[in-house]
Amino acid sequence: MSQPFAQPSDVEVIRVAVDNALNEMHTCLPAIIESFDATTQTAKVNPSIRRIVYNGDKIVIPPIINVPVVFPSSGGYSITFPVAAGDEVLLVFSERSIDMWLQSGGVQDPLDRRKHDYSDAVAIIGLHSNPKAISGYSSLNLQIRDNGGDVVLEIDNFGAISNTAPALNFTGNSLFSTGASGVFSTGTGAIVTVVNGLITDIS
Repeated sequence: MSQPFAQPSDVEVIRVAVDNALNEMHTCLPAIIESFDATTQTAKVNPSIRRIVYNGDKIVIPPIINVPVVFPSSGGYSITFPVAAGDEVLLVFSERSIDMWLQSGGVQDPLDRRKHDYSDAVAIIGLHSNPKAISGYSSLNLQIRDNGGDVVLEIDNFGAISNTAPALNFTGNSLFSTGASGVFSTGTGAIVTVVNGLITDIS
């Protein structure tokens, strides 16, 4: 004689409904750049964490296209740098569709009713897994540098500026703030003398 089918409890029904809803609510994930469009500053990215589906299987999330990449930018100024295939990023998934905003800027209505969708990702560069951690990281000074440490512009906590590079090129007449004086060395060994904000000698 077959056993009667056990009806799930109200608590179990609610739990399953909540789990199903959460499975479609995407918040943030690490990802890897596949390609980058420097004109639109958007990228094609591959999420780095596999998705676990209802039966326990682990599946690779397909590439996400037209993902806007975040650079430091405000007040008419920007800091830009290369974005290369293989770079790691953090994806943040918008609460609502960003299509119309990405196309036109300003304040826009969402294109549809989707929420926290993979297609509404924004990529924040600078996230590193342990194998790609920056070597020789300075815990004391501000540095603008390549990851290998071959090219470094550094400001220490006393305000002194140092430069490590194969060459140091200046453009313009007044290169330093009024009254600034000092002697600087370049990566090629040249000595630059600055008096009252002007370069007076390069030897």
